[in-house]
Amino acid sequence: MLVLRTDHKPLLAIFGKNKGIKVFSASRLQRWALLLTNYDFKIEFVSTNQMGMADTLSRLISEKSELEDKVIALVSGSENCSNEDSSDEDSLLVEESVKYVLNIMLDEVPVNAEQVKSETENDSELKMIKRFIKNGWPKVVSDPALSIWSNRRQELEVIEECIMFSGKIVIPKKFEEKCIESVT
Repeated sequence: MLVLRTDHKPLLAIFGKNKGIKVFSASRLQRWALLLTNYDFKIEFVSTNQMGMADTLSRLISEKSELEDKVIALVSGSENCSNEDSSDEDSLLVEESVKYVLNIMLDEVPVNAEQVKSETENDSELKMIKRFIKNGWPKVVSDPALSIWSNRRQELEVIEECIMFSGKIVIPKKFEEKCIESVT
């Protein structure tokens, strides 16, 4: 039997002896209850003063600090990158291989790189995103459509004037239906 110790008393009522959860409870609680039905466990309350080690790390954080965006242009496999010619060659090699992958991916969809590039310029949202990727994102993005992309800005890049998200091409709205039809 597994013994769960918690300093959060409401968990006793939620997952306690009867281990039942009401139908109208939050779906997250229902998922946890379903997961816990696989285990034979008992839940005990232990006051925070007696737990000590459990939340020591969270209490050591004195203040919340904003993470700073750091732009990394190229990561080289060699330890000593003092040779500028070698670094330039590496940079060109990486750029060429990324362009090659972009073209291979575009072979899989019913549009070509020029169409995606052109329509990205015509799509106001994608045009703004591309500008932010190239010039840096503002601290606060008020437009909800752009804030979705802002939250994922580390996964965005511009290659051959096309926007890539996590290594995948961002298809402009004009071509979305055409691309979806091609895979169905």
